[in-house]
Amino acid sequence: MMDSTDQIQYLAVVGFTQTIGNPSALVRRTLTEDSDNIEICTPVSAWVPDPDMYGLFIGMDDRGIAVPPEKAMELVNKWQKDWPV
Repeated sequence: MMDSTDQIQYLAVVGFTQTIGNPSALVRRTLTEDSDNIEICTPVSAWVPDPDMYGLFIGMDDRGIAVPPEKAMELVNKWQKDWPV
């Protein structure tokens, strides 16, 4: 359960042909007092843990562009219809 000290950050993963409005994936970092979780989703796959994407948040990979939560949720809502059940 989230509390007021928890943070969620989103990054859009973009390459040469993607834009922030049409990324290849979204990466979500959830920081709590007890954990630091990294998850990824794509237009065809739901959120799954992916600690390898941590580098996007600390500058080791420059494909991640910060996305406001509202924009991230807009993309997730659009993608969910194509996720496996």
